[in-house]
Amino acid sequence: MSTINKIKIAALIIAITLLLSSCLDFNDTKQIAYGDAFIKSVQLTDSNVAYNLELFTYSWSEMEQVEAYRTGNNNTFILDTFDSKYTFKLQTNETSIFEELPESGEYFFDVTFTDGEYSQVADFLTTNYIDPPKISKLEWNESDEKLIVEWEKIDNANLYSVMLLDENKSIVYETELLDASYSSKWITKNTYGWNNSTIPIENKNYTVAVSAYLFEPVVSTFDIQCIAINKLNSFVWKTEEK
Repeated sequence: MSTINKIKIAALIIAITLLLSSCLDFNDTKQIAYGDAFIKSVQLTDSNVAYNLELFTYSWSEMEQVEAYRTGNNNTFILDTFDSKYTFKLQTNETSIFEELPESGEYFFDVTFTDGEYSQVADFLTTNYIDPPKISKLEWNESDEKLIVEWEKIDNANLYSVMLLDENKSIVYETELLDASYSSKWITKNTYGWNNSTIPIENKNYTVAVSAYLFEPVVSTFDIQCIAINKLNSFVWKTEEK
């Protein structure tokens, strides 16, 4: 799984799961799946943004196979499991993103559950998108041992998030999903969000990833229209010499 795919998608799935848990009736034996097609925009260089198509299917029931296609296009997309059989996604990598937006239209998801039951769901993808946030300030305060991250707000963005990645491109820190009023975040070793009791290591380099999220006009089960990511910046975690 590529770094781009990891950036806040895991948190998005958690948010979707929490939302669904308040809506689904566990006494209902009918197996339900949800499909989501959205645009991923990635800051490749200071002046270059690339785009890709992301396809997700998720359910409370285990799925065995998921295929997707767009109306008017004969190409079939094969989705693979993402962490478990409750979530499938189109596997992409950083070499498969383009300077042009994915094709808009209605995307259908053919879902086969592990017990053989079949379901088809759909999601309409428009050409609406947002570009990745521009980081206006990235400063390490050595005396307070805190990272200060500031970014320019994006029109129409609904949420933001900040992540730190280590040299293996693994997520070591992630904020909660931040509402549109946020344009900055301070991070210390005691800030909530460090994964698996991770403790920042002195003199270690971390990549900073700031993401923005755009919802579909009519939100249903946390439908996403675009996720925009900027992860060009890094810093070194240092402590003040005593």
